[in-house]
Amino acid sequence: MSAEQTEKAQTVKAQTVKAQTVKAQTVKAWLRERGAERIDHPGGTLYAHLGRVHDRLGALGHDQHVRLAGLAHAAYGTDGFDLSLLDVTDRSTLRAGR
Repeated sequence: MSAEQTEKAQTVKAQTVKAQTVKAQTVKAWLRERGAERIDHPGGTLYAHLGRVHDRLGALGHDQHVRLAGLAHAAYGTDGFDLSLLDVTDRSTLRAGR
């Protein structure tokens, strides 16, 4: 690979990382708006739990889409956590964070 190709690849990678960070920040802001920082969850708050899931998936090498899914995995509630941040009829709101 030439020096020019290497530089271009590094630039593209940096832009991709920046875009991924912005998307995660957007979803995290949405979670805060929905009150996730004030919802108790084992080990702290729901917001902290979702952040840990996101980070753990990243540490395991999963791509952005999987990490974002982890960040929002409880948006509609779960079997063990009967609280919804979003009504199932409002799916377009969650999709906008993609």
